[in-house]
Amino acid sequence: MACIGGILLFISTAMVKPGEVRQVLAHNGFHIALMVYTAIMVIVTDFLTGVLSAIVIWGALSRFFDAPVRVPETTEARR
Repeated sequence: MACIGGILLFISTAMVKPGEVRQVLAHNGFHIALMVYTAIMVIVTDFLTGVLSAIVIWGALSRFFDAPVRVPETTEARR
């Protein structure tokens, strides 16, 4: 069990990329809170419960708290 736990820990830390975290941090507070909630719930409960509960929360609250990200236009996007 310890070997499987070590493998899962290694894989999960390799899946988190700093660029993706910066992208979430630039989005808005709702996504930051959802990311933190998911990380805590996966540790406290299990993977399936943590991720599914976060998806349910996102589905229920995204209409109220999720603001679209404004992407600055570039000269390539205008073409």
